[in-house]
Amino acid sequence: MAGAVIGHSRDFNLAREATLDAGFSPRTPGTNIQIACGTSLQAALVLGAKIASGEIESGIAAGSDTVSDSPVVFGNKFQHRMIELSKARSTGEKFGAFKGLSFGELRPVAPSTQEPRTGLSMGEHCELMARNWGISRRGAG
Repeated sequence: MAGAVIGHSRDFNLAREATLDAGFSPRTPGTNIQIACGTSLQAALVLGAKIASGEIESGIAAGSDTVSDSPVVFGNKFQHRMIELSKARSTGEKFGAFKGLSFGELRPVAPSTQEPRTGLSMGEHCELMARNWGISRRGAG
């Protein structure tokens, strides 16, 4: 069981591919999860629960940070054009998918680990929590 901080579309099932690349039997399951920075911890907890319940005897939990190889993402308008292009059958339909294209649509959206509802990163949430609970940066002494 494994996952990535930010999944890449070309990594269809990261855990499955890693399982097969490691030489395990094709009958060995490889389950992918994604829970931001908690991915590997969640994988370990799920495997621990499966072992405790007797469902499995052993497992490998893993996580990866793919922020260094994040997918290139474009805005919704350009994404819709690409979907239209993939559905187009004739040359005319393919050219039609680009009718009215503006250069602004080609601007990629920068990768981010910000939580979509708050717009804050994990570190920013941690700072808020520390402030709310009165936890200082000074170590216990």
